[in-house]
Amino acid sequence: MLIACAVIHASLFSAQPILPLYIAQLQGSMDNIMMLSGTIFSVCAISIMIASPILGAAGQRFGFLKVLSCSLFFAGLLISAQVLGRTPFEFGVWRFIAGFAIAGLIPLVNSIISTECPPDKKGEVFGFNFLTGHAGMALGPFAAGALSGWFGYQAVIVASGLILFPLIVYLNYGRKK
Repeated sequence: MLIACAVIHASLFSAQPILPLYIAQLQGSMDNIMMLSGTIFSVCAISIMIASPILGAAGQRFGFLKVLSCSLFFAGLLISAQVLGRTPFEFGVWRFIAGFAIAGLIPLVNSIISTECPPDKKGEVFGFNFLTGHAGMALGPFAAGALSGWFGYQAVIVASGLILFPLIVYLNYGRKK
């Protein structure tokens, strides 16, 4: 789950540094780019607020790992699909839609940690969870900066979605139960 936390944070934060530049490219100018970027970055939070309680309840009912795997699949797909937006508005709509899948990622990881961790180790494990999340937040944007230099902004967005797919395989087949 600590690996999952790092990969998820890397995915979610990798596009953050290039977002204003990518939106300016879509818009064709730098006019009001900071306001527009802030708005587009934030629309995802609205759908996350709507979907988080729903996905948390679904995890409780159907199993946290099952719902996490579904959320990872759809988040990977929808994050990558953001490149289909040809205008800032379309890009914002894709970000909003992606938020519905992203909403379950961190809460479901935390729920799995909470249920699998011995009670006397929870503080330590959640400390490491916080550490690995921030490691992902550092490595994702760093790698994205290099990737954008080599392949462009769209490659960063697609890659930030695609890195979630191997995580599904690892969580379901590669880790020790």
